[in-house]
Amino acid sequence: MKKYFIIGMALVASMTASADMKQDLKDVEKAFKSADNMAAFHKAEQETQAVISNPENAGIFEFYMAPGKKAWELYDNMFSKQSIGQAQNPSEMGDALNSGYNYYVKALELGSYMDEKGKEKKPDEKKIVNEIAGSYNHFNNVGSFLWEAKDFKGAYDMWSKYVDIMTDARFASNIKPAPADSTVAYGHYLKALAAWQADMLPEALDAFQASIDGGYENADVYNYALQVANQSQNQEKMFYYAQKGLEKYGTENPNFLLLTLNGYIEQKKFEEARLLLDEAIAKDPNNPIFYFSRGVLEDNLGNTDAAIDAMKKAIEIDADYAIAYYQYGRLLAEKYDALDAKASNDMSTYNSIKTTQLVPLLHEAAAAFEKAYAIDPDGQADSIKYLKSIYYVLQDEENLKRVEQLY
Repeated sequence: MKKYFIIGMALVASMTASADMKQDLKDVEKAFKSADNMAAFHKAEQETQAVISNPENAGIFEFYMAPGKKAWELYDNMFSKQSIGQAQNPSEMGDALNSGYNYYVKALELGSYMDEKGKEKKPDEKKIVNEIAGSYNHFNNVGSFLWEAKDFKGAYDMWSKYVDIMTDARFASNIKPAPADSTVAYGHYLKALAAWQADMLPEALDAFQASIDGGYENADVYNYALQVANQSQNQEKMFYYAQKGLEKYGTENPNFLLLTLNGYIEQKKFEEARLLLDEAIAKDPNNPIFYFSRGVLEDNLGNTDAAIDAMKKAIEIDADYAIAYYQYGRLLAEKYDALDAKASNDMSTYNSIKTTQLVPLLHEAAAAFEKAYAIDPDGQADSIKYLKSIYYVLQDEENLKRVEQLY
């Protein structure tokens, strides 16, 4: 008799728990049913949080279907109003879409359970999958609305779901027609742009890489990834994207060449840098950027005269190339310093060298710095520091006084 008594008590306890669960579910459904906007929706979430997170309920898919269904309904209502010209808050639209997706995915992942009668209960997988699969373009559209509203984190979240749905086998097979690989790759690109603007640099780099891996054909993806790597101070990634961009698009974007060269120079791969520049100049002999780059390379190798010649060629081609004028002046000033130090060892010839070589070098350097500053006074402000020193050495009081007033 005692054995049967214990079993009977267990059955009563089980049935009591089941009855409580059913009542809890009714309370949750009632709380969300009356929510007519996202503020009310989140209030219902707060009110039902303890019930849904209860260990006896947390694994039951039905507790997630109620808020999921309501979130989709709220989004559909906002979308319908927007379709007839009634402006809607894109953040609320994104919030509703995101909530509906998260709750439905949670219900799907929880799967079936056995009720108190031993009967298996499971979510309507077809309904959930179709609902999510059918919404993927809505995530894209709302992502665009949020981008326009400068809610870049929100746009990133929307475009992340957009890509997730297209690449999740559970949903992708129900999208008709199936999105092309290029559509998915472009989705990653949109994610990357939003993450970048939201200052989520690691996420931006990951998304740019996914876009590249997906075959997105656009030079911007390499250029922007390169800029994000630069902001992240990730030298390895900078070199990688510059090199890949150069391989794919050539010198169409000079940044690819310049940063690939920088990478070679930093790695002391000077021969590779020289070969790259020779090839670029052979293809486009009138490109001042290539001669500027050659000047940088020769300077790094300690070939001052070759660097001066290259910088001079750059400004001959482009008379408004401010930084090339600055570098040309700097190289001339450094040549002056080296020659002056060497000439000072023999004072019997110093005055002759000063007149024929040193003073002309200073005048030429001064002209270069004056030009650099005139073209770009903000970017080439350091030119004034050199000019002060040069005019002091030349004992040119008039010009010294003038430049001292500039900066």
